[in-house]
Amino acid sequence: MGPPIAAGDVQRLVQPMVIQIVPQMKGESGVQGPQGIQGPQGPQGPAFAEQARLALDKRAYLAHDEKVVGDETITILGDESIAVYGSGFVADEFVLPQILGANPRGFKAEGVHASANGTFSTTIALLTGGNRVQPGVYTLRVTGGEGTLMTIPVVIADK
Repeated sequence: MGPPIAAGDVQRLVQPMVIQIVPQMKGESGVQGPQGIQGPQGPQGPAFAEQARLALDKRAYLAHDEKVVGDETITILGDESIAVYGSGFVADEFVLPQILGANPRGFKAEGVHASANGTFSTTIALLTGGNRVQPGVYTLRVTGGEGTLMTIPVVIADK
């Protein structure tokens, strides 16, 4: 058996347990002590952290449409494609554009690699026929293979 435990030691050991069980027994905060000495400076961070950005070539795009006139189906031409431009992505990051909420068969988007400075441009083809993208406001999402993610609204109009 060892030496008896001092009353102050018992209080230091028991008080944290009692405060967890009965939080209202916690006393007032004590006086703030003096500030300690400052540690060594950490390593320098990156010189510039750019946020990814997206831009489109137009504010709205016209959807292709089909209209039956008599016995004939006429295709009403709309915009052929959406031009997408991005910056602030990781160098050589593979990026994939998608239009969320739209019929996925109504457009064709192919992924591309960002340049060494993190920029890219690509197009999304708007398809004709029964699978076309319906008019509306959609989310254009560009997902990068290194974790970069950016969205922008895209408007598909009917006229």
